[in-house]
Amino acid sequence: MKQLQEIKYRNLYIRLVSTDDLKNIKIFGKMSVYAFIYILGHPKSKKKTVVDKNCGTRPRWNNKMSFPIEERTITIPGLTLLVQIKAKKFCRDNKVLGEVYILIPELFQRAGIVGNEEQNGERVIDYQVNTLSGRGKGNLKIAYAFGEKSSYDIIDDVEMGHLKDIFIIIKEDILSFLNVISIILDMQTICHWECTHSLFMALGFTEGC
Repeated sequence: MKQLQEIKYRNLYIRLVSTDDLKNIKIFGKMSVYAFIYILGHPKSKKKTVVDKNCGTRPRWNNKMSFPIEERTITIPGLTLLVQIKAKKFCRDNKVLGEVYILIPELFQRAGIVGNEEQNGERVIDYQVNTLSGRGKGNLKIAYAFGEKSSYDIIDDVEMGHLKDIFIIIKEDILSFLNVISIILDMQTICHWECTHSLFMALGFTEGC
């Protein structure tokens, strides 16, 4: 196998702790609330908390999630996490209660990391929750930490020869890289039984299995 490029990245660990004073959309009973979090521009990075049932306007999750971030992009202005808080509704689309935008470069700056080191313990921050109309309503508490700098070698050959150029497609984006790895694992089973020509055409390959 030939090494093409070394990708350096860190894991950003985010713990969605709780929210308080959310907008209440129920007349009777209490809301059941959950949250999505993902990196803007990368919808496949979306993760979800558990549903805090009958919590009303004060859900408690304490769910920890991780996002691998390429080192050279970690301080780029505009790199943002979006937290979307929703209430479950019976037989209807779930209602968005509010959103929070978290700038990843600001988190990294507050962490005060130097060199390859790992952040020393979690930091806790409160953010204002804004409704879709832009009005502030509620507060979100998160805890976060950055892992130590790691690296991964991008290669031009894998066990499945017909996928040998797949890593070149995603060399600029570590998140897409991880998503494609999951595709490879799935394809090891799928390609044993049938040719998935359309998938390979979408990836830029002209030959089938």
